[in-house]
Formats: sequence, structure tokens, C-alpha cells
Amino acid sequence: MLAAVACKKSDDAAPAEPKRWIKVYRDVIIANDRNTSEGQFLNTRTGMTVKLAEASETIRKQLSLTCYIPDNGNYVYLSAPGSMSGSVENSDRSHPLFTATPNGINNWSPTQQNTSLIRPVAGGMTATAFDNLANAGSWKAFNDAFTANNAGKKDLAFVKEYEFADNGDIFLVQINGALRMIFKTTGVSNDPAKGFIRADVIVEGRDDMAVAGKELMPAE
Repeated sequence: MLAAVACKKSDDAAPAEPKRWIKVYRDVIIANDRNTSEGQFLNTRTGMTVKLAEASETIRKQLSLTCYIPDNGNYVYLSAPGSMSGSVENSDRSHPLFTATPNGINNWSPTQQNTSLIRPVAGGMTATAFDNLANAGSWKAFNDAFTANNAGKKDLAFVKEYEFADNGDIFLVQINGALRMIFKTTGVSNDPAKGFIRADVIVEGRDDMAVAGKELMPAE
């Protein structure tokens, strides 16, 4: 009698590991709404900034961060479009960033408004360490650094939806509870008319990104 031999089907093979990568955007300038020479929103798919006048419905889901400076110049806010309204004082919500027609944030539908969690790094990351991480081009190194600077956790939770930016700050950012980035400011102006945040940004991309982050992430 012939012995039966079990053959493993090809579809029983272990699934391929998901691809994961990072993109580094340098010298990104996110400007206050009254600074019309620069863009007000960071598009994390491309690394480019988008002006308020150009923030049309077709790209709003790609816009991850914005900047706001009140008339007194006391603070430079960094937050996502969908989190900025709840972060600033009520009196500041009359500014063009919120009220401009048709592209002020107040005119965006809720599904177009990305939200943020932001915190300063908590693991002693220096500007040099950030630059080394950016130059390494490794998602694993990015993930390890993000986790190490977030009390050992991979995702942000129970932190603010905005931060006040100053020159030399390094922040961990997570958009929609999904897309993660590490954000290093290299220049900040609190001029209400011409103010801005200039930054280098490391952004992750991954095949297994949660749906809430897919339209925000950069291509491989």
C-alpha cells in the first residue's frame, strides 16, 4: 500500500511582512494665516505646504498640521486643522484661518478635518539625534525612537491636541490616532503678520497603516 503524503498548500505560507518606511521633509515652512507668501497647511503626502486660498476640498484630508499666531504674538500654535479650533481662545476664531471663504477651517466638513495629538519628546532626543535618525532612513529606527520618547508606547494618548512652538523644539505628533511623525523646529517667528514655523519632519508610511492615516501618509 502506498503511504499518503501530505503536501502543504502554497496558500499556507506565512504572510509577507508589511512594508514600512519613512520620508524626511526638510525646511518645511508652515505660516500664520496672515503670511500670504507661504502655505498654512502641511501636506504630509508630499512634504509641500498649501496656502489657505488653495486648501480645496480635494486635498483637505491630506493636510496634517497648521500654524496659528494670535494678534498679540504671545504664542505660536502648532496643531492639526481639526484640533486648532478647540485649542485657541474663542476671540481668535474670527481669523481667516477659520473664517475665510471658502477655505477657512470652519467651512470644512468634519470628515475633512484631521485631528492631532502632540507632545514634546520625553526620552532626551537631541537635535543631533534627530538628524542622525533622519539620515538613517530606517522605519525601525524611527519606531524605536518614537517609542523611547513616548514612555515606551508606540501611540500617543492623553496628551494635548496642540503645542506652543519655539525654536529648537522636538515634538512627537500623531494624526487621527494613526499617522506618526517626529517634528523638529528650526526657526519660529511670532510676528502676527509674517510669522511661521520652519521645521524638519520625519513622517512614517506603512502598508498596514490604519484607514484614518492612509490619505496622509507619503508614498514609499
